[in-house]
Order: sequence, then structure tokens, then C-alpha cells
Amino acid sequence: MSLRIKQIKYWVVGSCLLLLGSTVAAKTVLPHPAYNGTKLFMGATSFTYTENMPIDAFLNDFKGDYPVDGKYAFTHNQAFVGFGYSGIEFEVFSRMDYFFRTNYDTFQIIYMDKNKIDFPINQVFDAYLHVQQVEGDGGCV
Repeated sequence: MSLRIKQIKYWVVGSCLLLLGSTVAAKTVLPHPAYNGTKLFMGATSFTYTENMPIDAFLNDFKGDYPVDGKYAFTHNQAFVGFGYSGIEFEVFSRMDYFFRTNYDTFQIIYMDKNKIDFPINQVFDAYLHVQQVEGDGGCV
């Protein structure tokens, strides 16, 4: 999942640069009043919830406070870029949704591994991780 987050960041940065370049080109190459109705837009939304750990712990390789008991985490992310002309808009987007069901032992194992904490001797862990993932790319008018 960390690799996918990096891919999203690069996609958003690339889209910003493309949008900035297109805006500069539109203002310098197309100064005619007929193009006043042209607009470029982009955006991104993200909503994430987890019971086990703070969200910034996921982004910082699980550094931080020890995880608490929790069973659910989910995230909804969407990024889009588009343009409009004379009241018609064209948009392309990418969307990613993840839903995690887990238990305390699973996060305990991940936390101890990432923070280089020795595993307790003779302790039995009951690890459970069920991930549902939906990814989609598309466009709309």
C-alpha cells in the first residue's frame, strides 16, 4: 500500500505541473476573447478512518504510539483533472477505496516489526487481515 500512496502523490504532482503548464500556455497562446470561457481544474479528495492507530502512523512507517485494539479501517481517495469550454466540462479521474478488517494481534506484529521491537517468547499471535480493494479510472462529460 505504501507504493500505491507514492504513486498517487506522483500522479497528483504531475497533474499539477500539467495543469500549470496548460494554464500558462492558454494565457499566452490563446488570448482571443472567444477563449474566455475556457477553464482548467483539478482536485483531490481523501477520507480515511482507522480504529487501531493514528493516520500519520501509516504514513510514517508505523512510527509512533503503540496500537490500540480496533477492528476496522477504511479509506476513500479520488483525484481528478479536467477542462471546460463554453459550459461543457471534460474530466478524468482515478479512485481508490480500501476496507480493512483486522484484529489487535495483527497490528501488534506489524508495529513490533517496523519499530524493531523483539517479539515476546512463547506468545501466540492470532493474526487476521482481510482487505477489500476497489480501484477505478474513468472520465466524464
